[in-house]
Amino acid sequence: MFGEKDGLEKWNNYCKLQSKSNTYEYKKEKFGWAKEDFDNYNKSRAVTLENQIAKYGEIEGTKRFNEYCQKQSYAGNKLEYFIEKYGELEGRKKYEEVVSNKAITFDNMVRLYGETEGRIRYENYLNLHSNYYSKISKELFDKLQNEITDIEFKYADTELGLYDNITHKYNKYDFTDTKNKLIIEFNGEHFHAKSPNDKNFFNPFKPNLTAEEQYKLDENKKLCAERNGYKIFYIWESEYINDNKLTIEKCLKFLRGEI
Repeated sequence: MFGEKDGLEKWNNYCKLQSKSNTYEYKKEKFGWAKEDFDNYNKSRAVTLENQIAKYGEIEGTKRFNEYCQKQSYAGNKLEYFIEKYGELEGRKKYEEVVSNKAITFDNMVRLYGETEGRIRYENYLNLHSNYYSKISKELFDKLQNEITDIEFKYADTELGLYDNITHKYNKYDFTDTKNKLIIEFNGEHFHAKSPNDKNFFNPFKPNLTAEEQYKLDENKKLCAERNGYKIFYIWESEYINDNKLTIEKCLKFLRGEI
């Protein structure tokens, strides 16, 4: 009717107008509504069993409400819904896009809440969901903490997070002395590659991830720390298992500035 460009512009303007006209401020200014009037209006529009019965009668209202509940549990949430609506290939693509947009990532938080608020929300999320350290790494870090008591370290639930302005990703670091800007990274062979061609690398949680890709991720993480003034020391899980005493000694020397 209007062409792609004009049609899209008119649709966007309509959406903006609708979003504005549904706010309390708009209703108050245009109709003189009190907050109670606005709340009652929204309650009357809600798809509830009570509202459906009031509008269509008990039998038809109950039927419509049950159909609505069934549709809500399916529409826009299930892979089958997207395949049914868009076909196999396009349906899977749209489903993956929806899942991706719902994921709690730094980019999604910025998209939804803006740069400042999005970063704060994402940092809070990381602080609440950072229990991805291994028990064996915590064993090592607890021992280091006990050996050096005059410095407060961040690890386990309080892992340090740094935002990488180049890759636009957030990185969490295992064991950090923020005062002296020192980091110890504890790498498990299953989750980190010793080289881009590491033939022994296999992440059971990400089976399609190659050694080269993981090595690049770790390298970017290292560069991010260095750009923020940190020095990193790496420990491999097998190294600690084979000789935990020697490993602890090396870590202590690093933290004391001896290496």
